[in-house]
Amino acid sequence: MLPISRKINKITVSFGGLINGAAVLEKEKCKSPSSLILQGGDAVSGVMWHSFAGEAEFPALEAAGVQAILLGNHEFNYGADHLKKGLSYTSVPVIASNLEFDDPGLAGRVKKKIILDSGGVPVGIFGIASPTLFVQASPGPGVHLDKDEEAVSARMVRELREEGAEIIVALSRLSKKENEELASSVEGIHAILGGSSNVETAEPVFVKNPDGHYTLLAEAGAYGAFVGKLSLASKDGRLVRECSSWELIRVTPAWG
Repeated sequence: MLPISRKINKITVSFGGLINGAAVLEKEKCKSPSSLILQGGDAVSGVMWHSFAGEAEFPALEAAGVQAILLGNHEFNYGADHLKKGLSYTSVPVIASNLEFDDPGLAGRVKKKIILDSGGVPVGIFGIASPTLFVQASPGPGVHLDKDEEAVSARMVRELREEGAEIIVALSRLSKKENEELASSVEGIHAILGGSSNVETAEPVFVKNPDGHYTLLAEAGAYGAFVGKLSLASKDGRLVRECSSWELIRVTPAWG
């Protein structure tokens, strides 16, 4: 939410922060109006999340243009009821394909998948919550996790295709290795955007699927220090590796 300060070579450097990130997003949206803005989880944490249940963070993300949010670990730090209250402050779609909820309100609010329009191209989005969710956070007994990420992802790809998606992107809370394993075992995912390792990838990684085609893997790091810019090209439903790219845009007050 707020910028982070770090000392680098005895110089204090400020980076990140939602206000600065929103300025980057606004500029990039002007360049590419059909761009989609996605958030990869852990959108909330700490004292503000505990004390105000997302009353500041979620509306701010919506105002910044975010169009889909994956549930990370921190969203569950204070239980499912706390999360439910937080989600009442925003209408942005929230995704977790491998979670089930006993609470009908959460079950109806958290989507397995969505399709967003990008310049006339239907883009399918699904999300994989962390398999260590119950170790890292406290979801409570009313939340159920399907740890078969491969089966869940294959089902999401199939259903999104049936619903008309031409491009499919997975938001993931898996580790880097787990993302690579998922990409190598499930066909039809054009890109997997990781949000768990807190390490940014300057260059995209391409992993070959069982059918011989590729999935692009990338991460934008933590603390809002970077905005990741993904460009995907597709032909006959498959990723065109040579025409797809990933770029990290540093978020600093200079953008404001």
